[in-house]
Amino acid sequence: MIHMEDLDPIQAGQCGVVQFVDDLNQLHVQWDDGRTLAIIPEKDQFEVLDNYEVDEISTEDLDAAVDLFDRISMN
Repeated sequence: MIHMEDLDPIQAGQCGVVQFVDDLNQLHVQWDDGRTLAIIPEKDQFEVLDNYEVDEISTEDLDAAVDLFDRISMN
């Protein structure tokens, strides 16, 4: 996480694993501090790490998150 627009944001520098992408293209994340909170790509600043230890995310969800990040990055 780089910066999150939220009343109780995830702190900058936190890492997490995308659990799924919803119909609004929000990335629902399980954060390393134990919280779960969605990233709103149009508002939040984040970075996708390709070398992050992943145990519980499906390949399909990871591909969807990377695809969404690529689309957003082009804007």
